[in-house]
Amino acid sequence: MILGVERLQRSGKIKPPTEKGILFWSAIYIPIVVAMAASQNVLAAIKGGPVGIVAGLLAVLCAFALVPVISRFTGSDPKPEDED
Repeated sequence: MILGVERLQRSGKIKPPTEKGILFWSAIYIPIVVAMAASQNVLAAIKGGPVGIVAGLLAVLCAFALVPVISRFTGSDPKPEDED
């Protein structure tokens, strides 16, 4: 597929709207697969009972708690853009 598209691009036989469509679908493919896998993981956790749900909630809470800690290591202070 990739080689065929590349050959058509080099020969000039592919039109710009078609090329944009191919680029769009190639860019959207991976996020769709990730979203499908995530929804399957949530469904498995719900079917698995309270342990899966508690583990997921605990992971989310830990991630939220670590945001301020990680932001300290960036070394930059957030500044409002409308500061006079």
